[in-house]
Amino acid sequence: MDDRPWTMVRQDASSVVNVYRSFDRDTGPEQSETYAIRVSAPGFSGVAEAVGRAPAPVPFGSLSRGEAPEPEQTEIDVQLTDPEGRDDYYTLSVYQQAVRSDTVGLQVELSFSSTSPLLQENAQEQFIDDGPGKVRTTYYDGALFSDTAFEGETRRMSIRFTADNIGGLPPDVEKRTVVVLTSLSEDRYEYRRTLRLSERTGENPFSGPVQIHSNVRGGLGIFAGAARVGRVVLREGASP
Repeated sequence: MDDRPWTMVRQDASSVVNVYRSFDRDTGPEQSETYAIRVSAPGFSGVAEAVGRAPAPVPFGSLSRGEAPEPEQTEIDVQLTDPEGRDDYYTLSVYQQAVRSDTVGLQVELSFSSTSPLLQENAQEQFIDDGPGKVRTTYYDGALFSDTAFEGETRRMSIRFTADNIGGLPPDVEKRTVVVLTSLSEDRYEYRRTLRLSERTGENPFSGPVQIHSNVRGGLGIFAGAARVGRVVLREGASP
């Protein structure tokens, strides 16, 4: 971090987790660089400190349409080449957007299913009613995974989703479906992993409490980075 001042202000006072932003810097973090933060406040003793890394984005190798088993579903085959010689952490997400004149006016995240072993690492399980019985299907709101099983290799994974979450758009608004690959720093990955584990086991009386990851010394919280790469896979409505 350079010597230019950072002024921290609370961005959302209604949030349980306080979110801060800087308005004194005119540039964002540089890829693969490490940053430090120190926070103090009148009336509070001590200083909260943290160090975080801004990861470099990892691009998709390719995205292509597959054959979905149901007509209302869309299947996308994703190819990812993991960089060699380092630990990498990812989320894979699908969003639907309402876009007018290249401005996103509305965005919702879509759940999707996959049978890829790579995405089972932190899978969320959901029971879907299917007649007299129930079928267990694995869905994701952003699949969270690491490169432990494919470090430095190229892998393919298929995801399936239903792209009908946004409807009733005027004719000059385009509906886009976007697949997003986010590269996470290790601290951000560990925070999301332990948070999901805590949510999954919180109502289980036989599970012990899960310590949610924090990298703030002298306080609680997370100071970490992420880098996103998105590709449009479906368009509907207004002309591009």
